[in-house]
Amino acid sequence: MNILKSSLIIPGLAILLQTNGLAEQLYSTNTSLLIESIQEVSKISNIPYIVDTNILKGKSAKIINSVEGVNKALEEILRGSGLDFVIKNNTIIIKEKSNKVKEHNNQNRAKLGDITVKSDFLSNVDYEDLQYFGGSRTVIDIDKSKNLGDASISDSMKRIPGVISSKQDGTGGSSSSLNIGVRGMAQRLSPRTTVLLDGIPLSVAPYGQPQLSLAPVSFDMLSSIDVIRGGGSVRYGPQNVGGIINFNTKDIPEEFQGTIQASGTYYTEGESKLEGKSYSLFTGGMINENNGLALFYDGKKGSSWRDHSKTNIDNIMLKTKHKLNDNHTLKTRLTYYTANNDMPGGLTQAEYEENPYQSKRPYDNFEGDRKELALFYDGQLSDTTFAEIKTFYNTSDRTFIYSRGASDISTRLDTLPREYKVFGLEARVSEQIKLGSIDSELSFGYRYIKEDADEKRHRRSFTAGSDPYSVSAVTNRDSHNETKAHALYTDWRFDLDKLTLTPGLRYEKVDISRLNNLTAFEEDINYTKALPSLNVSYKLNDSWTTYGSYNKSFGSVQHLQLNLQDKGQNTLKPETADIYEVGARYFNDNADFETTLFYIDFEDQLGYSSVVKKWENRGKTVHKGIELAGNLYLDDIAEILEGSSFYGNYTYLDARYKETNVNNYIEFTSKHTGLIGYKYSENNDWSAFIEMYYQSEQYADNLNTQDENTAASLGTMPAYALTNIGYTKSLALANNDLSFSLGVKNLFNKEYFTRSTDTLGNGKYIGAPREIYFSMKYDF
Repeated sequence: MNILKSSLIIPGLAILLQTNGLAEQLYSTNTSLLIESIQEVSKISNIPYIVDTNILKGKSAKIINSVEGVNKALEEILRGSGLDFVIKNNTIIIKEKSNKVKEHNNQNRAKLGDITVKSDFLSNVDYEDLQYFGGSRTVIDIDKSKNLGDASISDSMKRIPGVISSKQDGTGGSSSSLNIGVRGMAQRLSPRTTVLLDGIPLSVAPYGQPQLSLAPVSFDMLSSIDVIRGGGSVRYGPQNVGGIINFNTKDIPEEFQGTIQASGTYYTEGESKLEGKSYSLFTGGMINENNGLALFYDGKKGSSWRDHSKTNIDNIMLKTKHKLNDNHTLKTRLTYYTANNDMPGGLTQAEYEENPYQSKRPYDNFEGDRKELALFYDGQLSDTTFAEIKTFYNTSDRTFIYSRGASDISTRLDTLPREYKVFGLEARVSEQIKLGSIDSELSFGYRYIKEDADEKRHRRSFTAGSDPYSVSAVTNRDSHNETKAHALYTDWRFDLDKLTLTPGLRYEKVDISRLNNLTAFEEDINYTKALPSLNVSYKLNDSWTTYGSYNKSFGSVQHLQLNLQDKGQNTLKPETADIYEVGARYFNDNADFETTLFYIDFEDQLGYSSVVKKWENRGKTVHKGIELAGNLYLDDIAEILEGSSFYGNYTYLDARYKETNVNNYIEFTSKHTGLIGYKYSENNDWSAFIEMYYQSEQYADNLNTQDENTAASLGTMPAYALTNIGYTKSLALANNDLSFSLGVKNLFNKEYFTRSTDTLGNGKYIGAPREIYFSMKYDF
């Protein structure tokens, strides 16, 4: 940690006499760099300052003119930086905002009543945004998450109430897939959650293939994860019954800087020991006053705790920023992601008992890549008008190779290549409108998405135990799909003193076509949906805010679901859901807390029938429960407790079928999940933590089968609790910083497992055994 101290009168001393005239002194700055602004204020006031230079990296400051008083001047230049100050012993001490603001990645914003025009509420989330948002919402700061041992998105998801996320290949995907379930929605490949990267859809086809079998996102490239579990369906969709998750990549800093990170994992059990490795690089900054760029690289190599689980992932991203003038900015993002991953597959009951870490599927593999160009325009058209335009084009290729069971008994090997091309354009404009004494913001938006998809299946049929590649493949599926989707939406936010009220409406028009290249059968379907919403928040006092929301959600019929229907006999309907929430938030310097009651009425839910071999609308499910999350800071209780804090979350979920299999629990949902932890930090030099994660039992099917079958795809999955510990240390090296982390996950080597019932990788999957991890980060 580099501590920068200034002494303006006597070198080496940080105590000066402060004159009585400081309060009336006027302060002006002429630089947008925060460190230089602090130096200017220090010079004018003749007060020295102390600051850890690491917290100033990449931060800019507002240029001030004739601001009266040193306190007001410091408030202005630190606004939006996430930093605070105190003047103690006639010395300015700059530090990170404490407790409630720091833990929520807060910056600042005009107070309620001084409305800020803000078209995209997913970017630059600040304290006021979080406190007064009319729905349940959590923002994860990635740097703080890493200090708690997180090394993946799945790790960070456990810090969010209502969310379950399995690692890697636990439900039939690969190391490039992402499995996130929110409030009892299907976890496998995250099909019912809108997942975004910098506000742009992450899935290969948002309407036609929203599953994240290919999730081109890297944990080390992120600055934060914004999870809206309710209250955002008007602006973001489709597939938002399970909320909205936005991964924010790191911004281009004002000054050139960089970070190199490396990590390794050692599993004390299983087929692969010291195999999990990760490398990442970030470097960039502003080249001049108006132009900047940043380069990202992330690589995942090695294996997991299972046999046949090698991973080879490379992700490269280039971001640029161009300030056209003071009011208009253009940003670009160019991404290339490629992956080649083995998949160990599920095990039968006998295979699991023999060796739960083995793999019986030597041919199963995933290969894919994603190329994308995205453009972002932000414009302050007037003092009251803000506009935003996003456009993107991406191509995705992904191929699964699946055997049907263990290699010694399998007689079939399927290769499933899919190619996607997606173009999207979205524009928003927001206008501040004064209605008497009421401040309001009216927003309009439009989005157009065009998807092209080619789906094939090549099948090899062979004698059990023989080489599947000794026979030729037969193409028995070849389909082309197109989707054209238009979305219009508007919302109007009213700030009435302590009350914020935001009604909204989204209108979706979707046209889908399918062509079977093997039979020449063609079909077009289209549908429209109107999706209303109402979000409300009320500020009880400086610490307490209550909120409530109603949102209508929508999920499109997908390509594969449509392709498996009989010719001319399609009866599938889009999924819809009514989402209700009521909750409260509490923030002060010693604690923060959020609780939410939720109820989801999910209609026309689509599911695959293994009996008729096609998809069907299964009817209604109901999801209800309560979510709790909070932090308790012990600094002010006693001096000996300074630096200590407790954190945790808990979810009670009751998710059941109401038409088919009435009152049975929805598969792969836990009634109770939670996390509790303790962390100690010593002046940003080092920190340590211990935490425990708990998940109650689950069923693997909608019949709630309790006894395990011989295939091990059915049966209950017992509850389990995992304990993690870790330590992080920071070292100052000249003008650079080096930090390292060491920890143990699943400290007591608890054995737990999950299952998969899909036909491609069904069976039993053992969870990660005791894992010793080590990581190093060098900031330059």
